[in-house]
Amino acid sequence: MKTMKRILALVLAAMMLLSMAACAASTPAAAEAAADTNTEAVTGVEDGVLTVGMECAYAPYNWTQMDDSNGAVPISNVPGAYANGYDVMIAQKICEANGWQLEIVSSAWDSLCPAVQSGTMDANIAGQSMTADRFYTLLSFRHMQSPSLQALPPPAPQSWCGSQYDRFCP
Repeated sequence: MKTMKRILALVLAAMMLLSMAACAASTPAAAEAAADTNTEAVTGVEDGVLTVGMECAYAPYNWTQMDDSNGAVPISNVPGAYANGYDVMIAQKICEANGWQLEIVSSAWDSLCPAVQSGTMDANIAGQSMTADRFYTLLSFRHMQSPSLQALPPPAPQSWCGSQYDRFCP
């Protein structure tokens, strides 16, 4: 079982590297096409600003610092503070690819998912573990940024409900 988990982790890591390589191999034509993206077609980004929530306290993924060194982004609701880390870099790349401005909002951990559901934030980029509740209510878990040992199954067939796979049933 332990070997199987390691193999799965390696396969997921390899898939992640390949997808990153594919993204990095953009051409000037691809960059021009991304610049022409109609931001009004994306729900929540009608104003051209992607509002991303994160706790800003979970290094190396996201943290708070007091200067803009190394590409840090201002935290809109904490004057004089800046966010940095892998999650911030991913948000910057998403915004660059779509021609959007980035707004980082620092928020308590428990309020991240409700903020997206209420429309206060457009997205969360945070290291959240997938739970059955999150899987069925927040579809963004289907687009995770880093590999993990968690599988992302489609909705479970009814035959699974009441069995050892019950955790995948809605």
